[in-house]
Amino acid sequence: MLADQVEAASKSLTAPDDHDIKSVVEQIIASDIADNQFDECAGLTFKSLNIIASSFYNKLASIYHQRIAYPGFEFKKENGHDKNPI
Repeated sequence: MLADQVEAASKSLTAPDDHDIKSVVEQIIASDIADNQFDECAGLTFKSLNIIASSFYNKLASIYHQRIAYPGFEFKKENGHDKNPI
């Protein structure tokens, strides 16, 4: 349930940074806690939820991290044509 929610919400972000990703994960978990979604999860602790949240954050941060620019290359398109066609 959490993985589906976090994945869907993260896809709605435009150019997310680390803060955005962390905020989405925290808000979803807090909302589910407030809605009593975990009431029947015997043995689930806040420590476990923190580990789960950290795992989601690390995975999403690795997916959405910004890469450094390649020196000497311009990959943006202008007027529908590549600037550096191969």
